[in-house]
Amino acid sequence: MEGVFNEEVLKTFGKRIKAIRLQKKLRQNEIARRCGFHKSGYNSIEAGIRNISLVTLYKIAFALEEPVSSFFTDDTFRELFKQYQHSFKKIDEEEKKI
Repeated sequence: MEGVFNEEVLKTFGKRIKAIRLQKKLRQNEIARRCGFHKSGYNSIEAGIRNISLVTLYKIAFALEEPVSSFFTDDTFRELFKQYQHSFKKIDEEEKKI
């Protein structure tokens, strides 16, 4: 479950920052330049392939001129949480048995 969950989080995050970027009519290479990344590195974040650090998260927020919280207030993350909430409760229950 963990691998699938991680992939879903990365893809959801990538879609969210892409939507914000497109809303602002910015190109990937502009955001990459502002962050100090190569375009392919930024592209892999939007594609949900690359897991980023907290520092990188803030660089992207500054480049998009958005608060970090705006990346996670979208309904897609709420839906992702609902989807996996049952699985996490199950893991908690199994750990309590140990």
